[in-house]
Amino acid sequence: MLMMEGSKYAEQLPIGLEKVIRTVSSETVKHFYKKWYHLCNMAVIVVGDFSDTQVIFTGYSYEGLSELVESEYFSCSMRPTIAGEIGVFGYRPFVLMDMLAGKRAEVGTKIGAYMRTFYSDCSPSDLETTLQLVLVYQLFTTNLTPGEEDVKIVMQMVEEAVSAQDRDPYIAFTNRVKELNYGNSYFFRV
Repeated sequence: MLMMEGSKYAEQLPIGLEKVIRTVSSETVKHFYKKWYHLCNMAVIVVGDFSDTQVIFTGYSYEGLSELVESEYFSCSMRPTIAGEIGVFGYRPFVLMDMLAGKRAEVGTKIGAYMRTFYSDCSPSDLETTLQLVLVYQLFTTNLTPGEEDVKIVMQMVEEAVSAQDRDPYIAFTNRVKELNYGNSYFFRV
């Protein structure tokens, strides 16, 4: 599938038309993207067809945890843990598992220091379900607020993890190394 195939913009961009894709130089594409594309509030989606039995796709957006001020860092870094408890795509994990029963589809999200990412691995026959779940609707329109019980469970999980780290001498060592290397930056505090 060619990007923007059939679009009036496909004629103007160095992507979209097969003859252009096959003949354009990499330097032209790099120049075009440097001049016109800026990843401020945009997600880049990469799709490939490497196997007849598997479809893997991922999308990412620059700006991760490193973009946050200290007052927002802790709550944002806890989002994956909270989402794991209340559901990433608008459904509790057990409901999502029931919905995907019999389908070969994995979907997930990740927030890192410099990027936010979603990814999927599915069979071609389950591509529509996966796209509906991730791209078309759920990932970008779901707004969940954790309930009091959800917050209690997540806080208990975090307390147990911190308690386990406190007992681990290797974690104490790596935390000290981070403190020496990076100062006492909130970005590297546990």
